[in-house]
Amino acid sequence: MAIITSKSLPNNVRKEIDNIYRVTLADSPSEYDKVLKIESAPVGPNTFETEITGMGLPTELAEGAGVRYDVPVEGFGIMRSYKQFGLGYIITELMLQDELYGKMKKLPADLARSMRILTDIEGLRWYNEAHSNSLCKDKTALASNAGHSLLNDIGVMEDGNFYAGGVLFNVPAVPGALSETTFKQYQEYQDEMVDENGYPVIQEIGSLLVNKDDSYVAHRLKTMMYGSSLVSGGLGHIPGAAPTAGSLAYENMGNFANAENGFVKQWNIIPSRYLDSGRWFGLSTDHDNKMYWKTQPKQTSEPDFDTDNIKYKSKMRFGVWGNEYRGTYGNIIGNDR
Repeated sequence: MAIITSKSLPNNVRKEIDNIYRVTLADSPSEYDKVLKIESAPVGPNTFETEITGMGLPTELAEGAGVRYDVPVEGFGIMRSYKQFGLGYIITELMLQDELYGKMKKLPADLARSMRILTDIEGLRWYNEAHSNSLCKDKTALASNAGHSLLNDIGVMEDGNFYAGGVLFNVPAVPGALSETTFKQYQEYQDEMVDENGYPVIQEIGSLLVNKDDSYVAHRLKTMMYGSSLVSGGLGHIPGAAPTAGSLAYENMGNFANAENGFVKQWNIIPSRYLDSGRWFGLSTDHDNKMYWKTQPKQTSEPDFDTDNIKYKSKMRFGVWGNEYRGTYGNIIGNDR
């Protein structure tokens, strides 16, 4: 009597193993998609992107006079390429024959998790290397101490802090641990934003990307839990202790960084296990840090003719970059300018 077993239907076993991979990949938690905007990659092995300025200001016209025609200034160009990653495993014919199916179920799940973890590592690398290898449209590091030169600075919004001499700094002069003071510096950076001509533009606070160690401080800033950070001792002040008499905190226990107070618009906290210690990033709602997918991760398989072993592999291809630096404020301790 013929009996159908997993040994006689190896292709169905392969399908089940592939299904385990897909389910595990879908259920695995991810961080990269919380701090990067996900897009499909454009056609081609590489992509070259350039920047131009906006238009200048209109001029007063005398009666019957014609308008002035402006020509944008072109500059800044950078070539982008993609990375490909892959991993696999082999199931022998004997393993199928001995019906060690319980052990095989672990392999596709492990492979799916490995692909997801690597994606997070590569995605957060953009921030971990923001002071060095993460290059923006001007071929300058995302959070460079040297700042970013404007294409056509007219100098109408000179500021001694974040914008001076035709250079915009998206890093603090002296980086510091996350606190209401350093968060206020980030807010000032957002409020004083200018375009490539030096004209003011509007940016809104969107998210605060922090290392897990800063999660507690970030939540206190956002929710005003346990008292004001303006109390003597700042965020390290003992909850419940009386504020210093005569201080602003004494008059108003509100935490000004708390979005619910209306002082700033709503913003999110993104704690990351993959972000290096000693750094945090403010991301505007329109930040330009993205992951461009060429090939999404998936598992494929095929039998080996000589051995009857079944090979399983997973590959993916993507690129991570951001051309526009304005929407990112990088506070990296030990990276003074």
